[in-house]
Amino acid sequence: MPLVKLHVSHLIFATFLMLGFSVSAAAGSLGSYRISANRIVVAGISSGGAMAVQISVAYSRLFKGTAVYAGVPYYCAQDSEATALTTCEEDAPAIDLAPLESISRQYAAQHLIDPLRFLKEQRVYLWSGIIDVTVRQPVMDLLKQYYSDLHAHVFHYDNDFNAAHGWESPYGPNMCDVEDSPFVILCHDSDRSGGGDANVYDSEQVWMSKFFGKLKPKNNGTLLTGSIVPFDQNEFAPNDDAAGIGMDTTGYAFVPQRCAERKGTCGLILALHGCNQYFGAVGSAFIDDAGINQWADTNNIVVLYPQTIMSTANPSGCWDWWGYLGDPNYAQKSGPQMKALYLMVNRASGRKD
Repeated sequence: MPLVKLHVSHLIFATFLMLGFSVSAAAGSLGSYRISANRIVVAGISSGGAMAVQISVAYSRLFKGTAVYAGVPYYCAQDSEATALTTCEEDAPAIDLAPLESISRQYAAQHLIDPLRFLKEQRVYLWSGIIDVTVRQPVMDLLKQYYSDLHAHVFHYDNDFNAAHGWESPYGPNMCDVEDSPFVILCHDSDRSGGGDANVYDSEQVWMSKFFGKLKPKNNGTLLTGSIVPFDQNEFAPNDDAAGIGMDTTGYAFVPQRCAERKGTCGLILALHGCNQYFGAVGSAFIDDAGINQWADTNNIVVLYPQTIMSTANPSGCWDWWGYLGDPNYAQKSGPQMKALYLMVNRASGRKD
């Protein structure tokens, strides 16, 4: 999902301090928290949406909920960049779900991904803008069909907003119909195709309330009680080399105070940015503006924000959902980025397997 490249220094990390977050300066080891096993979910946008689908299917035993903004069906690219950037984003009539569902069943039978029966326990939220020309809505319609065919529960599909390509959030710096960096958009009910009032929409509330139950009011103040904690991503990569699998040396976690103090159990969200939305391109914009932390702060939910990097094979810093790392197993549990993300979730949630 190649969008316009940006070059922003990691010095933008200092903006965390200006935005009222408590920030640990050095990237140490990712912490371990008291996470409830039935409150672990994944969310993503664009290539992060595709990756959210990928990991929610491959590790369906682990993830109990998935929120996808502008994603594609599992294994849509079929190890082809050309297919990824054409058919999977723009040419929905050319997408045949039958082989994608067949490979899903084959991988499960070969124990390369979790048994598909666990998808029956998974709840799915989908977002697709009517005027998204990067990942067109018919593609998301097919993703809904894919999940439904495999018996996951698609409980809500927001597909009636005149929205461009982006992650929808009440804190989006871009208007609903604007596709531009940092690709976080703010939509009102009046942006729906049928019209509505001027209320700001909050898609995060929709899926977080489904995944985590009745939510306490979010922290709308200028200061959150939780902390943004940088962590070393090398620990989760082969040979301690995150760059070797297209990932940055540093990822970030939002940790509510009660979770940090291990007072009671917490939830966990694996939040995956899109292409050209990684830290090296937009700094903390996605972390700050995605609208997750404000709810997480008052509802005891740890949020992981792993980060990619750009490379010759991946100039937009996308997640690997078409095989740019050269590993044909990229969509399986053993895929390099898939395994790294899984290990991060395991560490943060205190899991041993």
